[in-house]
Amino acid sequence: MKAVSYNFLKKFIQADRICKAKFCREVVHLPGEQFMFKKNQNLQNLIVLVMVMGIFSSTPGPVVHASALFVNRSSTSALQINISIPTVVTTSPQQGDVLTSGVSTISVQFSTGMLADGTAFAVNKISNYLLVKDGADGKFQTKSCAAKLAGDDVQIIINSVAYNSVTFTSSLVINGGTSLGNGSYQLLICGTTRINDLVGNKLNGGMDSVVRFIITKDTGFDSYVNYGGGAGDAVGIGDFNHDDLTDVVMSTGSQVLVYLRNGNGTLSAPVAYTAGYRSESLFVGDLNNDGLTDIVTADFSSNTISVFLQLANGTLATRVTYATSTGPDAIAVGDVTGDGLADVVVSHWNAPYIGVFIQNANGTLGTMSQYSAQQAGWDDIAIGDVNHDGRNDVVKMVGQLTANPKIYVYLQNQDGTLASSVSYIVGVSGAGNGIAIGDITGDGLSDVVMSYGGNRPDSKMAVFAQGINGLLQTPVSYDAYDIPEPVEVADVNLDGK
Repeated sequence: MKAVSYNFLKKFIQADRICKAKFCREVVHLPGEQFMFKKNQNLQNLIVLVMVMGIFSSTPGPVVHASALFVNRSSTSALQINISIPTVVTTSPQQGDVLTSGVSTISVQFSTGMLADGTAFAVNKISNYLLVKDGADGKFQTKSCAAKLAGDDVQIIINSVAYNSVTFTSSLVINGGTSLGNGSYQLLICGTTRINDLVGNKLNGGMDSVVRFIITKDTGFDSYVNYGGGAGDAVGIGDFNHDDLTDVVMSTGSQVLVYLRNGNGTLSAPVAYTAGYRSESLFVGDLNNDGLTDIVTADFSSNTISVFLQLANGTLATRVTYATSTGPDAIAVGDVTGDGLADVVVSHWNAPYIGVFIQNANGTLGTMSQYSAQQAGWDDIAIGDVNHDGRNDVVKMVGQLTANPKIYVYLQNQDGTLASSVSYIVGVSGAGNGIAIGDITGDGLSDVVMSYGGNRPDSKMAVFAQGINGLLQTPVSYDAYDIPEPVEVADVNLDGK
């Protein structure tokens, strides 16, 4: 409780705010230290709803709000003020919820009665809530209602807001009444723009309430749609016309086909670009560091790699080719020289080495450098830091012609070259099918995962965990479904692992 002089308080009473109370229409100032309310002139033990500004500071500063003022003028010139700021008590879904089913409504309960007349500051005003889904980067860029939608966050429509003045609860109908799909969501309950209580006090003193929740329901798959294009050799996804929508690319024969995504989630008819023959492996990403997504293919029968740079107008430039050795069968892109530029690495079916194309400062690639490797065929290749020295390394999987599933690790030297390979094997017979690099063990170190074997019970996934000594450890194998081939490492259940 805070005591202030009655005369001091009088200076800060906001008549328009007071008169939102049921018992008052306006304030009448009388001579001396007196005032009255037209509908209730009894100031003895009267609860008055007011806004009080600056009471606790003699210098300019933040506004202090009071939702309840207890007045006792019977024998003292001091007033007792109980400061109470409206807040959010609970929501459904709640902060941090992980839901296995979708939601089409959200409820928000407040600590006190809120303004609900549909005006700009009302709790039942749709624009006083902001619901977003995180974008492709997996991070929420929208920070406040006042700052509005930001980054690649996607706004979810709020269709209506109904307020219950008895329970102080708002009920939001969202997404057209259709359950939200899988993803991470953030609801901002706007105090910054702002929601007020019955007497004009800002929600949270002018701060937004933030509720984040995750939906991981098993929705299954819709029926497939055939977009044509013939027999494909490799496929990838990325934004190929920088409209912030994810498109699809497929290599087939001597073409790459780009299927641009429409706003309704369908794909347009493919745009064809001339490519090398049998591009059985491709990379999607920003090769030349201009912020646009490019495509690089390994052209098995043409003995080349093809680089398709994205242009500012949202099309792909005519490919630029670079000679490889015989039968490039896998491709990876990453900085393997330590200069901050992405390089291209390929393996070969019919040549005993891997090839490295170092990117020049102007975005072109140099001629291929060679590093010895076992010639095998059906190879796979990946780039990552597998000895935690801060430099990217190269890992090649041998696909056949070996008694045991095997990988070769080429560590990056300080001078930007690659060291001679070190081999690691799985102690069973069979052949490797695919590899990927990522932290599988949760220790912050990048591990190597390899699929191998044929039909069950021989179909397996081997994890080569990275040790603190920078070496890969003896692999641990896990059962897999029949003939596991390509491998990707990702957090598929949204638990941060």
